[in-house]
Amino acid sequence: MLTIPLRFLAVGVLNTAIGYALILALQWMTDRPLASNIIGYGLSAFASYLNHSHLTFHQRPNKRKAIRFAVVMAVSYTCNTIVLVCALPYVSHDLAQLFAVVTFVAVSYIGQKSFVFQR
Repeated sequence: MLTIPLRFLAVGVLNTAIGYALILALQWMTDRPLASNIIGYGLSAFASYLNHSHLTFHQRPNKRKAIRFAVVMAVSYTCNTIVLVCALPYVSHDLAQLFAVVTFVAVSYIGQKSFVFQR
């Protein structure tokens, strides 16, 4: 059986790949990195909550956890956006998005483990 960090990474890789693909596709279609980032994360947030509830932490979703998850996602997304905005003047849009994704994943794991799905 995989440990929580490994399950989080496995589920996160799937969620991240889907989210990143959405972001890049939207960015390619619109050439608007910030709007693409907002929409991409918005579309993948609900699936992420369900996947992490069931597959990562083996807990049933409920309203309290959903609200806490939303708070963690807001904090993670804020950190993501700060990194994106700071990186855009210096690197390509795609690389800036990658830096932002890595930041999001790290902040999200810490928040989910310690605030949303703690036992």
